[in-house]
Amino acid sequence: MNTHDDELEPTPQDWGFPENARTDQWACWYRQERFLEAFAKCGQIGKAAKAVGITRRCVQLWQSSDVFSFRKRLEDAHMDYAESLEADFDNWVNESKHNTQIARIFRLKAVWPEKYREEVKVLNTDASLRMLEMLRELGKKELEAIEGEYRELPGPAAEPPRPDPGPGPDTDPGLPPTPPERTPEPPRRPPSQPQTPRGWGVDRGNEPPPRKVKVNRR
Repeated sequence: MNTHDDELEPTPQDWGFPENARTDQWACWYRQERFLEAFAKCGQIGKAAKAVGITRRCVQLWQSSDVFSFRKRLEDAHMDYAESLEADFDNWVNESKHNTQIARIFRLKAVWPEKYREEVKVLNTDASLRMLEMLRELGKKELEAIEGEYRELPGPAAEPPRPDPGPGPDTDPGLPPTPPERTPEPPRRPPSQPQTPRGWGVDRGNEPPPRKVKVNRR
């Protein structure tokens, strides 16, 4: 960029515009200048693009390709817009008959933030740290008390010792094997007596003789 003191405004060549530019390059430069002039007045890309007859997409392409240092020129135009707002604000504060103390406070914060901006300083943090340690100790004690309530469950009862079976083939290989125990058989029921027909095989010696019945014959 040209840094001569006698140059008030940079020339197109300072932004990378060729000296022997083509017609399409001159047309692009002209559209960019018109857009930047409108943007410096309103501060809105969409509104400025509509005012000069281009689209927002066209402005985005200029930004992505940075043709003729468009990004830096866009920043300068935005700075012109911000300074114009500050000038209008200062004029209103100076000429207004209303209470402008709050407006002046905001103006001072913007112009001199190192002195007038709010700063939050945390003082006396020892009390908070002590309170945090006390809460941790209290929680630790409560946890130990809860764990103490859970006792271990007793294990399963041990089986009683079995009686010593004495000497046998299991303990002494020299002894004959023990015969297996026999299961006692249930008692057998006697066979039922067959019923004898009446008068068969009955001793009639002790019975009285049969009575004679006289029958009258005609």
